[in-house]
This record gives sequence, C-alpha cells and structure tokens, in this order.
Amino acid sequence: MNTTATDNPTKTLWRDAAAEGGIIGTILFIAMLLDDFTAHELAEVIYFIKVVVLAGGIYIFTRRRSQKYAATGFTIRQAMNYIFAMMVFTGFITGIENYLAIKFIAPDFYQSAFENAQASVKTIMESMRNTTGDRQIWDELILEYENRWLDTVNNPITYIISGMVGKIIAGGIIGIFVSPMIRHLTIRNK
Repeated sequence: MNTTATDNPTKTLWRDAAAEGGIIGTILFIAMLLDDFTAHELAEVIYFIKVVVLAGGIYIFTRRRSQKYAATGFTIRQAMNYIFAMMVFTGFITGIENYLAIKFIAPDFYQSAFENAQASVKTIMESMRNTTGDRQIWDELILEYENRWLDTVNNPITYIISGMVGKIIAGGIIGIFVSPMIRHLTIRNK
C-alpha cells in the first residue's frame, strides 16, 4: 500500500485492514480447507500453522502500518485499533469458510459433531427439568431449543458473525503482546 501518515487515517486504516486482513483470512481459509480435505488427520499441525499465520500476520502488518506513522508516532491504541480492524476482515473470510465446510465440504463430520453437542445440551436441560420441578416450562424450553437449533445451524450469518467475533478476540489477545512491542520498536527507531 502506498499510503502515508498524511493520508486520511480512517480511509487508510480500513483500506489497509481490508487488504491485509484479507491476506491473513485467505491463508487461514486455505489451511482450514486443507484440514477439512484431509479429514482432520493433520489437525494439530494445521492448528499450529494457523496460530503462526495469525500471530505473524498481525505482527508483520501492524509493524508495516507503524512504519508509515514513524514521524508522528504510533501508539498502542493505534496498533490495537488496526489489529481489531484487520481481524474483522479476517473473521469474515474464516466465517465464510466455516459455513462452506459445514454445508458443502465436510458435512458428515460436522453433522456428527453438531448432533453430539445438541444431545449434550438436551441432556443437561432434561437434567435441569428433573431437578427443578417445573416440568412444563422445561419441556417448552427444550422444544424451543430443538426448533431454534436448526435455524441457527443453517444460517450463514451465524458463521460469519462468530468468525468475526472469534478473530477479534484472538487478535485482541495477540495484540496485547504485539502492540507494546511495536510501540517500543517505533520509539527506538525514531
């Protein structure tokens, strides 16, 4: 990106975040597809690769952004804002991949996982029904849960939003460590 600190910071923030978050998201998308196509046999290796790509991408791209602001200074807050903006786009792409994997790439694997999760939640709800005494309310809750479960699982927006929220949280945790390092490097290089 050929942007400088004299450009409109909001425009460059979102433009750079979209481009660089898209790069991270695309690499994670490819890693997740590889995981799905190998029937999760390489899950540990691919998970490690995804963590390295996410942390490394956050560091490299935030460091690149800080260099554009070397003359005026790049604060920890600016770094965290940029990381959060990047993670919105990264999460959007990984949310789409999650939906595609669940619906088209490996539906049998995920269907089995969903059925196990649904059965566990239903067991807990039935246990609560038996211990609290108000069976009618719990019967209604269990029925509503079963009906809403399918609506949630079949909605692509659910996956996109959860992908975005998940990446924002992960980026925030990584950003807690990366932002001060980048701030230190910016000050040292003045």
